Amino acid sequence: MCVKRVVSAGWACTILLFISALQAAPVLIEINLENKSDFEYARTLNLSPLARWGNLFLAEIEESALSSLEQQGIPYEAINRKPDIQKNFLLAPHPGIQTSLVARMLGKAVLNHTEQFYAQLSSAEVENLRAEGVSVVEIGEEPIPFTYVSPLQVKMPSVAATDWIQTLVDQISQDSLLAYTQRLQNFQTRFSYSDSIASAREWLVDKFTSFGIDSVYLHHYFYDSDQWNVVATVLGTSEPDALIVVGGHYDSVTYGQSPGPTTYAPGADDNGSGTAATLELARIIANNPLPQTVVFVPFAQEEQGIIGSNAYASEAFSQGDDIRCMFNMDMIGYKPNSTSVKVLHDPPSLPVADLMMSLAPTYAGLTVAKGSASSNSDHWYFMQHGYRAVFAHEYIFNNQGWHRNTDLTDSMNFDYMTKVVKLVMATMASLSQSSCQDYAGDVNNDDNATLADVIHLVNYVFDKDRPATGCLGSGPGNCWTFDPWCQGNVNGDNVISLVDVIYLVNFVLGKPGNWTPVPSGSCCVI
Repeated sequence: MCVKRVVSAGWACTILLFISALQAAPVLIEINLENKSDFEYARTLNLSPLARWGNLFLAEIEESALSSLEQQGIPYEAINRKPDIQKNFLLAPHPGIQTSLVARMLGKAVLNHTEQFYAQLSSAEVENLRAEGVSVVEIGEEPIPFTYVSPLQVKMPSVAATDWIQTLVDQISQDSLLAYTQRLQNFQTRFSYSDSIASAREWLVDKFTSFGIDSVYLHHYFYDSDQWNVVATVLGTSEPDALIVVGGHYDSVTYGQSPGPTTYAPGADDNGSGTAATLELARIIANNPLPQTVVFVPFAQEEQGIIGSNAYASEAFSQGDDIRCMFNMDMIGYKPNSTSVKVLHDPPSLPVADLMMSLAPTYAGLTVAKGSASSNSDHWYFMQHGYRAVFAHEYIFNNQGWHRNTDLTDSMNFDYMTKVVKLVMATMASLSQSSCQDYAGDVNNDDNATLADVIHLVNYVFDKDRPATGCLGSGPGNCWTFDPWCQGNVNGDNVISLVDVIYLVNFVLGKPGNWTPVPSGSCCVI
């Protein structure tokens, strides 16, 4: 009897503990905090964010705090009220897999609500899903930063910058891209746990160094083994503390293939293409640095759940790196493609995607199909840490070679791949100009030369200003005693012409002599 009573008491204790855990367990909710005041209020409720898509969060919150959200009128949806029996994951099917099938089998659509799903899974289920072509990323092991992210301010390049951008784009070499991709394929495998990936990593370091890049290093982290991202940095000319990150994973994998990824996983398109693109962009930027610092990163362990880029982005955030934008390139060379490329983004990164759409016809001969970014490649954890990021991806997906032994350069279109790399180069260069000050002579910011621009520039050079707007010079005597505008419009048409420029220069330099009378068309009298 005593033994039986003890056992009964033990079961009672277990049940009570379970009920207590159930009552105390946080609720997983989806909450839209695009409104800045809603975001600030939510911060007071001790939310623990697990994943984000811009300012739309999956977050854990105490059950008792839900009423506060309701009283404030902040909408939310409860995703999971159960205690954490298994780990939490985001699922992102790759193109060609029916998302509706995944939704029926596994979980609930969340965040962008088109191709991303939440589920709790066992380790065996995770591996099975990856083998079936579903990107599986664990969430909740570490909370992500709870920050508010505004859209990046972007503007089209000025007329003065277009020629410079074109010179950079013209240096992209199709032969180089082919050679890099072929060499990466020739390692036979770049599986994360193979010996060959170490050789590939050393080759990448040597290539970056051969371009004349001084800062090249291996970024170490430990996940389930020692792993390394490769990092090469080209310092910016005017904003060295502002960073543009460019990369794509260099590891490869196969599923259901013989002899298996430890021995053979060629990974030409996935992702020799993105790694080769990173190298080619680095080769050109090394000799043509941008105003901002550019960091080139072939990432490790993307195929195991985008681990390497998570390690890099997390460290960058913790040390306060000012990453203006991250460009991810993954699978950009499948043969059937020719004229279109996907650019995937979250809401804060939409202006960058729009910029790429605008630049694509001019600099790459491509059209851009914008779409919602999901947790299926290395852009994701930059977004999770509040950085803007875009993902360039082939329009027609390589279903025939993806994660198979047939992912070879023979199945790639290097003319198309070159176009995609040109688009990324043009966007990087254009974006690097967005924070630069306008040229001193473009008064109305229309990127065209006008009479007002010329007069303003002359005043700027001679440290003088029109009396009507006050003197910007260093003291008395630096202001014109008359309005230079009146002296530069020789024919009175208010349009810049050669005679206007010649006249204005002569006037400023006191040549050819005493201007009397004032030329007709002038708007004032000396």
